[in-house]
Amino acid sequence: MELADIELACKQKVVFGNLKNGNAALKSIPSEINIDDVQKLMDGTTEAKAYQDLVDRATNRRYPGNFGDQNGAFLEYQDSEHALDPGRTPTMPASPWQQTIC
Repeated sequence: MELADIELACKQKVVFGNLKNGNAALKSIPSEINIDDVQKLMDGTTEAKAYQDLVDRATNRRYPGNFGDQNGAFLEYQDSEHALDPGRTPTMPASPWQQTIC
């Protein structure tokens, strides 16, 4: 067996373990989420959206979810970009997710 084969086997073992954990998590979702709760949430969201539309029409304003002021957001982004010092590269903290393969 070559070193590359051993490394590949280690990576496959990790991938298989992660797939196994993901599969178990997916199987547990139906027992965690009740369909009635999801329906209540969807109904509440629909009612809230309808109320927001009513208020918007009454006040003659646009709903922020439409992203109508994209130009203003872009200008704000440009201003913040110019505020940064282009010669300075920010330092990043070390990752807490350091993990060995095998």
